[in-house]
Amino acid sequence: MSDNSLLEKLKAEYEQKIAEMESCYQQKYYEMELRHKQEMDLMKEQLASMRKLLFSSKSERTKIILPNPDQLSLFDEVEQEAAPEPSEEATTVKAHKRKKQRTQKKLDLSKAERNVVVLDIPEEDRHCPACGSNELVPVGKEHVRDEVRIIPAKIIVDEIYQKVYKCKACENDEHVEFVKAPTPKPLVPNSPVTPSVMTATMLNKFQFALPLQRQEKLWQIMGLNLSKQTMANWIQHAYRDYLKPLIGLMKKQLLGENILHADETPVQVLKEKGRKNKSKSYMWLYSTGQYAKHHIRVFEYQPSRAGACASKFLEGFHGYLHTDAYAGYSQVDDVIHCCCMAHARRKFVEALPENIEHPEEYQDVSLRKWAAYLKLNRIVRSFQLKNGKNSGKKRPSLFFWLYLSTLKKNRVMFHSHPSFPRP
Repeated sequence: MSDNSLLEKLKAEYEQKIAEMESCYQQKYYEMELRHKQEMDLMKEQLASMRKLLFSSKSERTKIILPNPDQLSLFDEVEQEAAPEPSEEATTVKAHKRKKQRTQKKLDLSKAERNVVVLDIPEEDRHCPACGSNELVPVGKEHVRDEVRIIPAKIIVDEIYQKVYKCKACENDEHVEFVKAPTPKPLVPNSPVTPSVMTATMLNKFQFALPLQRQEKLWQIMGLNLSKQTMANWIQHAYRDYLKPLIGLMKKQLLGENILHADETPVQVLKEKGRKNKSKSYMWLYSTGQYAKHHIRVFEYQPSRAGACASKFLEGFHGYLHTDAYAGYSQVDDVIHCCCMAHARRKFVEALPENIEHPEEYQDVSLRKWAAYLKLNRIVRSFQLKNGKNSGKKRPSLFFWLYLSTLKKNRVMFHSHPSFPRP
């Protein structure tokens, strides 16, 4: 082999190696650029998500978060069959149309007690303004207006006396028999409190969030010097002797239902023994379903959010448990766990991009399908309430869940939200 042919062969081999190296370098460079772009897009989405959480509207209503909620629907016939929204009455004014101004909503007085007040002319003033005659006769009455007044509460002290009888037949005997009228037991021993005062105190405290210290001032204004310590003792006594047994009966009935709802919310308790004031405690709520015969809600205070709290309370319940996605409820055994639709929808709301002017975003499409599905649910539920629960009409959940299953099958992930796992 000549030197020229050897050089040509070596040149070809080196050129091939250089081409392979350039191709490999370009491939690695492309992969690195793609990875950097994906990371940059992910960080931009995270930043947009955090800005949205901090500065955007907190409302989750479809009409607020989407620019045009009628653009897409789950079923076309739903929009076609639905009644059109009532339009505001317009008044024509020469060169343009002006919307009729809304008047103030009339106060509903149908449930209030009625008292008829008839205003009459004093007898000495009953003269005809035309001829001066005093022969005026009544012909009817004209309604002028309705006025609302309130009768302030007042303190009444009931002096309880017990009537005593004696037997005249044995009056001359050494032992005279006396008979007294029966008297009911007091609400709290050795206390003047009555059910009305106890109810007012507890209603102001727990329903209207009025502290006992402020109630003390109100009672003083009404003429009763009632200290907050006394009211606190009354409330503890009422809970121990009257409310606690009632709560036990409510819990027994609650656990006998087929469907229950559960949730928990943080509370802060001050001056709790063995705990700091900044310690986070929880109020657990357990409720019956919408179609239960008796609607029951039981609140239970617990110092922690441990799943054992729900497991202990729901011991003996074996039906459907409707909760959010909190993992602590998984400790409740022998139940069928049902997830909350509102919490599931919230993930789609949180995954919305910062700029939602482009309807082709799949999260936007999902929210519109959520809205159509919930609207259908309300229609069917209204139909069932009017015609009975077992009317044979099924809820329109099949197509919607097929859509969600498609998202899961295609591995649609919203990586911009902090709570979603990272790939």
